[in-house]
Amino acid sequence: MKYDEKGDISRYKARLVAQGFSQQPGIDYNETLAPVAQFELFRTVLMLVAVHDLKLKQIDVKSAYLNGILDEEIYMKQPLGFETTGAEHLVLRLRKGLYGLKQARCIWNKTFNASLIGLGFSHTYADPCVYYRRIDNNFSIIATHVDDSLLATNSPEEMSWLKQQLHSLPFEFSELGEPKVLLGIVISHD
Repeated sequence: MKYDEKGDISRYKARLVAQGFSQQPGIDYNETLAPVAQFELFRTVLMLVAVHDLKLKQIDVKSAYLNGILDEEIYMKQPLGFETTGAEHLVLRLRKGLYGLKQARCIWNKTFNASLIGLGFSHTYADPCVYYRRIDNNFSIIATHVDDSLLATNSPEEMSWLKQQLHSLPFEFSELGEPKVLLGIVISHD
């Protein structure tokens, strides 16, 4: 379930989840850690938005973990109720991440990081999940927390360019407009 700023249910979610508990380190995965933006950095970005009157938007990557490309060779049984008739004995080879895999968050982070670097962004030294890009008088800041991101720019044109570039990536985004709640922070921007 996803909740809105009042704590009410805004939508329901359902996912196919792998049985990651059966994965063996060194065989099925090597790395599991992925950075998440520090709470203080989100507050700092919000402070910069207020002080410099920046444009602020929020996006959500739909099914983020399903976009990470696997390095390892992983197989899984066909999900119950979705078996192919006459081929119930066959297994599926995963090419991309799946919720429940130990390395899912790590490969998603690597994939998204590479995409932002490809758009000309650099991550800050203070936090690898806060990115910035400056060209002439235009600048953008992206602060990410798994699949939620804050976008801050100094002009509507830069925001338009940024959203266009993000939509050119091979991920599906939901534009959530001006953020109302992020990581438990209620945001009011005038």
